[in-house]
Amino acid sequence: MMNAENDAVRKASPLVRFICTLLFVASPLHSLHAAEAAETQTTALTTTAPMTFPRTSWIGNSFSGREAWVPHNMDALFVRPDGTAFTNTYWEEGTHEVTIFKGGKVVGGSSDLHGWGRNGGYAITADDSYLYVGMVQGGCDGGNSSRNQFGLPQFPSCGTNWYAVGRYDFQGNPAPFNGGYGYKAHMLVVSIDGAQVPAHVSGLAAANGKLFVSDPAAGEVKVYNTFSMKQETSWAVAEPGPLAYTRPGQLWVLQAKSGVIRSYSPTGAALPQKIAVPGASAIAADPTGGMLLVADNGPDQNVKFFSGLDSSPVLHHTFGTQGGVVAGPVPGRIGGPRFNGLTGVGMDAKGNLYVSQNGTGPRRTASSYNTTLAAFDPSGKELYRLFAHEWVSMAVVDPLTDGAELYGRTTRYSMDYGKPAGQQATDLAVTMDRFAYPDDPRLKMSSGFVYPVALRHIQGRKFLFMTSMYATGLIVYRFDGEIAVPAAWLSAGSVGNEDGKFPASQPDGVWIWRDANGNGKFDADEYSSGDGSLNGSFAWSVDDDGSVWAAGGSSIRRYKALGLDQRGNPVYDTDKSEVFNLPLDFGSVQRLHYVPATDTLYVAGFRPGQSDDGCWGQVGKSLARYERFATRRPAKQFQIDIPSDCEGRVVPKAMDIAGDAIFIVDVSSGGHGTGLLRVYDARTGARTVAFHADPNVVGGISNTGWIDIPYGLRAYRRANGQYLVFVEDDLKSKVLMYSWE
Repeated sequence: MMNAENDAVRKASPLVRFICTLLFVASPLHSLHAAEAAETQTTALTTTAPMTFPRTSWIGNSFSGREAWVPHNMDALFVRPDGTAFTNTYWEEGTHEVTIFKGGKVVGGSSDLHGWGRNGGYAITADDSYLYVGMVQGGCDGGNSSRNQFGLPQFPSCGTNWYAVGRYDFQGNPAPFNGGYGYKAHMLVVSIDGAQVPAHVSGLAAANGKLFVSDPAAGEVKVYNTFSMKQETSWAVAEPGPLAYTRPGQLWVLQAKSGVIRSYSPTGAALPQKIAVPGASAIAADPTGGMLLVADNGPDQNVKFFSGLDSSPVLHHTFGTQGGVVAGPVPGRIGGPRFNGLTGVGMDAKGNLYVSQNGTGPRRTASSYNTTLAAFDPSGKELYRLFAHEWVSMAVVDPLTDGAELYGRTTRYSMDYGKPAGQQATDLAVTMDRFAYPDDPRLKMSSGFVYPVALRHIQGRKFLFMTSMYATGLIVYRFDGEIAVPAAWLSAGSVGNEDGKFPASQPDGVWIWRDANGNGKFDADEYSSGDGSLNGSFAWSVDDDGSVWAAGGSSIRRYKALGLDQRGNPVYDTDKSEVFNLPLDFGSVQRLHYVPATDTLYVAGFRPGQSDDGCWGQVGKSLARYERFATRRPAKQFQIDIPSDCEGRVVPKAMDIAGDAIFIVDVSSGGHGTGLLRVYDARTGARTVAFHADPNVVGGISNTGWIDIPYGLRAYRRANGQYLVFVEDDLKSKVLMYSWE
């Protein structure tokens, strides 16, 4: 994905994009009065409405991003004796690959691990003087041939990576040393290779003036002097991973693929003690009881404590509900030590336990899920739980609850709109069980960022509809209690993932899958092929009845919800779908929204001859409303131009319609046009208001507008007339929520 090894980086660095220009929005209001049904109007909006700030809040993160935010991933954890916790991850959109926590708050982060070829990594440790961070420095992104203060290169050559240990102070600032590489002379280069063979440092430990480093590229543990930062020795270990140093002088090395934890002397002599935990993902020393802590990311989903380390190690006790968040009595329910994808473990001098999680485990190559740092006192009482659930994601309302319940990618929220900003949402449950349903597309879609676009009820059953960053189809989930189970998939073309072709046995071209046997797997006899008319479709909509609308080529197609099968899956059939001609007002359709109660279709896209001007994934430049569409005698109610200027940094990225309002939001483009939300009257097309997020909540528009997904805006009108508008904000790993009347 976004990495130093990959020259085709999808996004510019936020350090480059983090430049903001405020859009000034002026008056007066431009109004349109539509005639009755048969009359049509076409109007170009050239004026705008005054700027306002609606009630702004957010969901999916413990903090707003104004001054702090929880990172969207944690691949490694280290805890100092005073309870300061440090996490590391390869990529963090908001630039804190390393995040620093203390007492339930975010107190800092790395200042240089994002952009110019630099990224974090998968290991972190500290001694009494410095923080040591696994990282990578690439040579192509901003690289040069300059030398640092000690005469060593600031960058490797283009096409080459330094897999290194960065030395930092405890505030996250680079700490240079004589012999250090990089622009700040703070990098200890462990291995050098080309972009095709990633060789990240996979384990770190520091004690007694020694820095122990797992180098998987060499198949060695290397030992450096922390004063000179020079290598002293090394020894061979197959696939070395996380490290931990325990009294009275044992270095423990986790071979992560096998789950075997071996012990060595500080000089590399193999010791007889070893421990086997097949699901082990991280290890740490217990400074109070002399035990070894093992984070078990297998089915147990708990922390295991081993004693007798200098003789015969035995399991002393465990901490955490066996089975984690998907254990009974209510699988998926969040609360207490119900862990979910353990990536790190640590303990402070008081015996407080810290556990980092990301929903799946270390080295997640696509999106992370339910990232959490939880702390517990020695009695097991939870001290705090900080989370980031919604990165490159969205939230949708369960309409039967009138907004009292929301669903994110893998989380169900309960809402109390009477509470202050940031406190309305309570994360109640996780909706993904990776052990019961390992083929869940939310797990398998590499860089696909599967996210929700609608929740509908069909014949009294609840279904969650999701798509991906590239909107190549709709994935439908049914519910078994809190857990969302793959039920159906309407695809506009072949789908791929990091392990090869996914889902298994998919036919070429357009297809529909339905979980006919109810096992949540993609079996070969569960597919039906389409006619290809939707190949490459980008425009999808789920109407209130659960029917699916899609546009591709010169047509619009409706897949009616034909009821439920015996397994409780919604039934869609290509042979029974309806095909409608594309309105002549459009050369291509980018978004759709159909209202069955009034037989109204809203279409957004490009007029004949228009293009996206190089701004991929935008809503388009024109929007129209058609009455009586399903009768095949549509009457255009209005057609308006949508402000879109790629060179001028005005790029409409996402839209939705609720009640009498149309909402369109601009994506940040080079730091400009950040998150501007425009509202139109859905009856007339008149522009009514435009606003940004309240800067007192989010810290200014430079912290918003990072919309990476085509359906990064969802809206709902409550029974009291209040509109809820949800906007993706991947910079600080949350979903913005506006309340507007």
